[in-house]
Amino acid sequence: MKLLSSFVLVAALVVDHVVAAPQTVWKRQTPTPGQTPDVNYFSTLTASPNLKWVSCYNDLYQCARLEVPLNYDKPSGPKVKIALVKLPAKKTAKYKGSLFLQVGLGSSATNLVLIAGGLFQTPTLEGWDIIGWDVRGVGSTRPLLTCFPDEAARKAYEDSAPKVLGDPSIPLDKNIQENFDHYEVLAKACKSENAYGFGDTGPSSIQDAEKAFNVFFTSCTKAGNATCPFHEATPELIKARYQRLEKALIAKPVPVPGIGEFNYGFLHGIISFAVTDPNDLYPFLAGVMAEAESGTAGPNIYGALDAPLDPLPSAGTGGSFEYQVAIQALDADPYRINGPKDFEPFLKNVLRKSPAVAGVSVGSIQLRNAAWKVPAAVNFNGDGFFDVRTRATVLLVGNTADP
Repeated sequence: MKLLSSFVLVAALVVDHVVAAPQTVWKRQTPTPGQTPDVNYFSTLTASPNLKWVSCYNDLYQCARLEVPLNYDKPSGPKVKIALVKLPAKKTAKYKGSLFLQVGLGSSATNLVLIAGGLFQTPTLEGWDIIGWDVRGVGSTRPLLTCFPDEAARKAYEDSAPKVLGDPSIPLDKNIQENFDHYEVLAKACKSENAYGFGDTGPSSIQDAEKAFNVFFTSCTKAGNATCPFHEATPELIKARYQRLEKALIAKPVPVPGIGEFNYGFLHGIISFAVTDPNDLYPFLAGVMAEAESGTAGPNIYGALDAPLDPLPSAGTGGSFEYQVAIQALDADPYRINGPKDFEPFLKNVLRKSPAVAGVSVGSIQLRNAAWKVPAAVNFNGDGFFDVRTRATVLLVGNTADP
């Protein structure tokens, strides 16, 4: 099945100072139009150990390629070429500083700035530069972290995926073992790579995710048939209908001509994605459920199985599935779960807390971590990070679900 990664935004504001001002009626300027990222653009820039910004993308943005050591303990060793994009502050506004945008595992922050950077330049932020950079192994930064010789090999790995964890159509021990074996194949493919640990380990509260999914039932009831095609008179009736759909998909997946089939695992993958943005994605989820219930794939199911939900995006356009797995595994507690037998009680526990989301999200992450035996060459543990003196105050803005 396809695994989904939630979008996470972390902003760092370099603040100069705050001055009280009289109340003002703000009039927003026209946002800078978004641009279509060119996956080959940064290969035309010469990397430099010092930032050298050049005009790019119709002279609306500035781009740079920064050369840094792969390992700072070996500064003369191999280098990494970091891609950066800046949307300059509005010239008509007083300059304030820089707003750094970062996104979730395996995603490109330069693409985010190019596509949507203008949306961040609200009246209160028009004096800030909007900057994004692609972290090591991702997007337009080179080298990319990829463990397969080509896209065909990566796609073959995806197509060999077993049933999602917690799928009741097969014995739990067999379900776990098949997933563990699948993740070991990836780990072995990546052993030749120099893996560096940095980032986060994903959402920490599956119970909150389950609560978010339960909101689907209540919101669908209130929305009515026009907005929610999976509508019933009460949340309880919608939940019962959803549970019948689960059983139906176990017994008989929905054929999707040209792609394959829509099954129990895909349903739970889409749920784990939808809970990250209920306002925008729950109407889509309702459409997916209604089509699956009818037994005929329509635009919602085809859309769900298309590229945006693919765990193996083209390495040149964003990140790689390998990169997501590597960060989660390298930053997790070392070998906390040693194998399938140790994992079974853990999975049973999280499935009790979150039957809709746990197997696809936290369960899969922890089992992948257990299968990953590639040690980090360097693992950032935060030592000395907060002792650094900066020229201005740095404000880190994140969230509590995925810090």
